Amino acid sequence: MADIFLSYSRTDKPRVAPLVAALEAKGWSVWWDMELVPGVDFDSVTAAALKSVRAVVVVWTATSVASRWVRGEARVGADRGVLVPVRFENAELPIDVRAIHTTDFDEWGGDPNSSAFQKLAQSLTALFRGAAPVAAPPATTELKLPSKPSLAVMPFANLSGDPEQEYFADGMVEEIVSALTRFKSLFVIASGSTLSFKGKAVSPQEAARVLGVRYILEGSARRAAGRVRIAVKLSDATDGSQIWSERFEDTLEDVFALQDRVADSVAGIIEPTIETAEIRRISKRLTEDMSSYDLFLRAQLLWRTLSSHQVGEALDLLTRAIALDPDFGLALAAAARCRYLMHTFGWSSDIDGNRRQGIELAQQALKAASDDAWVVAVCAGVLSVLERDFASAVALVDKAISLNSGSAYVWMVSGAVRLIAGVIEPAIEHLERSIRLDPMGPDSPRAASWVAMARFQQRRFVEAVALSKECLQRGNIPTAFACLVSSYGQLGNSHDALEALARYNALTSQPIEVFAQNVFGNPEHLRLFLDGIAAAQGNQTGSTIER
Repeated sequence: MADIFLSYSRTDKPRVAPLVAALEAKGWSVWWDMELVPGVDFDSVTAAALKSVRAVVVVWTATSVASRWVRGEARVGADRGVLVPVRFENAELPIDVRAIHTTDFDEWGGDPNSSAFQKLAQSLTALFRGAAPVAAPPATTELKLPSKPSLAVMPFANLSGDPEQEYFADGMVEEIVSALTRFKSLFVIASGSTLSFKGKAVSPQEAARVLGVRYILEGSARRAAGRVRIAVKLSDATDGSQIWSERFEDTLEDVFALQDRVADSVAGIIEPTIETAEIRRISKRLTEDMSSYDLFLRAQLLWRTLSSHQVGEALDLLTRAIALDPDFGLALAAAARCRYLMHTFGWSSDIDGNRRQGIELAQQALKAASDDAWVVAVCAGVLSVLERDFASAVALVDKAISLNSGSAYVWMVSGAVRLIAGVIEPAIEHLERSIRLDPMGPDSPRAASWVAMARFQQRRFVEAVALSKECLQRGNIPTAFACLVSSYGQLGNSHDALEALARYNALTSQPIEVFAQNVFGNPEHLRLFLDGIAAAQGNQTGSTIER
């Protein structure tokens, strides 16, 4: 088999032929344009050649970068550690091979004595002698990681083959960075700094060290035939592991509106994804010497379970976090939420004390972090129940939306607050937007349980039952069980209603009638719910709840 596998785009064959001739003049055999025997499978022959050659030389041009075949062959060479790339036209290098040193051939006219070809020959000679391919120059500066999750959005690769479309790829980076900066829980590097890496042979891990961040978002944009496809990937730069990836595709009727939509979608998914990764990371620590922010993250993992014991543990962690930093808005708001949960579900004998402390903590949180959308949204939800001032709660959650319209959590709270205030249609719209932004996140079952409550108020009881069951498949949510009780009661299915009531009572000591009074601020909505509960305690007929 040949020494060198040459990967290139067929349209570049005229400029590749002199390169093959120069390599063969050095005494190396090159697999590049083999004629196949009829009946032989081209893919299998190519795969065999890629596995057996001593080096894979990839010729990057604007055309070859757009070729999935060339990119795939380069990936095989990189995985084997035998990739030796060259570049014409200052082509934008694919993200996943930028760590490999690339020789620029822009000025090469076919002279085997030129410095460009000599550099290529030296790299191949070193590789054939057993040395690793030349890596990109190491970063000379390294910054300390911030205390909260840190992220850089690297320059997007333009896969359109049209240099004029570079503005679209760069604009996508700027829009995503702008959307991410709305999340005060994240430390996001400005787009000017990340775009300075454009066209440079620096790996994402090296860029992360230079910029002082833990997470890297990479992407590519391809425009063709009136449509655009954007692919993004989130990685932990400390170990290179991929955390999340997604692909977006749409028409190009309004480029700027498309950039806004993609940016909001990406930002809305990335924030909870990074949060989950951070929680997993700190959960592996054995030390108890934790910062205020880490205590907050660990508490968040606990209170989301909606378990009385774990919400109590979360409150203890948050109390420690606030002691370390009395003006820590996130911890103050989270502690207010824990007090709200303990009040709403009767998880403490001091119901009034939890109500009073929850209001106080929410007010402190708003003073400390009035520009943080998450804090404002949490406080809106807490105060809507504990103070019953629905107009003020709606105003707060509207402010949260203006601060960060890409947050799934903000839209969920907005829907819940509006439902409590008795405004059904906007509530459903906001809840469904929350689920759309983060369909598999830890808060999506809670959003679905509020949608079930809204369907109940629309007297769509069968839908309310189906939605409640669906969210209960992902966790024991008292609100969903309460919705099942009244929905089954309205449907005349007392047997299933009483079983749901028993499971509700196993999760909370708060009488379901009191829970209903906390949830429904509209008297008509409250009466409909209480009527369902009353009906549930009538005839005991029906079937067993599906599990």
